[in-house]
Amino acid sequence: MPSAPSKKTLPWWLYPNLVSLDAPLVALVWLKLYEKAFQLAIPLEIFVTLGATVWSIYVVDRLLDARLTQRRSPAGAKLAARHLYHWERRRLLVPLVGLVLLLVLWTAFFRLPQSLTAAGLIPGLLIGFYLVGVSQGQRSLSGLKELVSGLLFAFGTSLSAYSYAGVLRSLDFGLLGSNGETLAAMEVLSALLLGAVVTFGQILFKAEVLFFGLLCAQNIFVIHLWEQPRETPAKWDFYCWINALLSILTLTLALSVSHTGLPLLFGAISLSAGLLAVLHRFRKRFRPRLLRVLADVALLTPLLFLLL
Repeated sequence: MPSAPSKKTLPWWLYPNLVSLDAPLVALVWLKLYEKAFQLAIPLEIFVTLGATVWSIYVVDRLLDARLTQRRSPAGAKLAARHLYHWERRRLLVPLVGLVLLLVLWTAFFRLPQSLTAAGLIPGLLIGFYLVGVSQGQRSLSGLKELVSGLLFAFGTSLSAYSYAGVLRSLDFGLLGSNGETLAAMEVLSALLLGAVVTFGQILFKAEVLFFGLLCAQNIFVIHLWEQPRETPAKWDFYCWINALLSILTLTLALSVSHTGLPLLFGAISLSAGLLAVLHRFRKRFRPRLLRVLADVALLTPLLFLLL
């Protein structure tokens, strides 16, 4: 297996990607933009919990990817820099992620609003199934994986904002029936799952969340394409046009919606999609590592809108 690049050869701007801090940073700045758009006051522990959760998921995913690559080609496995970085530190990262996830679960069940925890059941289950599939080498549904990942990222990032905006008030743990009697365990579980499914659909198909999810999916799509050894011109041009179309659609929404905060969200989505289209169009002018980092920087446009 190739050795890790020397630390002296790694530019400083590559480390957030290597240590899986890029995705948590994107999630946090978008949640902050939701907070501003909806004029909320989201507690700090929500931001900490979101960042810790996203970081843990990405670390686990990269460790499973590296393990799968090693298992398939133990003699000459070639890992991407971010996967190699995690794999060489797996003895540290595995217990660290376990501790972080325990703290996240404790916070979810004992500190966060019950409705917020309940609403996270469905994406939590889907992410769990996805990681189990990765561990078994099930990555054959090309395209669907990226789409689902992007939508789940958008849902998980925005969920807290809708919770504090009052959208989840009707969703609780269902411990009491309509007459105040205590429900049986199966009735509680049924009420939880039904409420979580309904809430998942209600939030995911809000235009601002759906378009944000498509943007995240496009980010994953283009990064995956850039890392392929051979180009497929028709496919590459298709994704460039998709990003441009997403940018135009969300810009139109930003200029036409009457809701006070939604133009901020649609404007940020439009700018990010436009930046991805530009990066995709001029990809050959950038080194692969820089291009990978710039794809995530393109999703940090909320930082500009937070200054408005």
